[in-house]
Amino acid sequence: MVTLLNKYLDKNGYSNQKESLEDLFLSHPNYPSLFAIKDSQNLLLLRT
Repeated sequence: MVTLLNKYLDKNGYSNQKESLEDLFLSHPNYPSLFAIKDSQNLLLLRT
């Protein structure tokens, strides 16, 4: 799943945020749900 998220970041110009997204996603309380992916992406976009 993390590989897929990294590809998504590359395609959308956020390749410098890979480590941050992985940390957010893996530490999310609902990991590995779709909610964890969505929530991690939202938090990452708020940080930038």
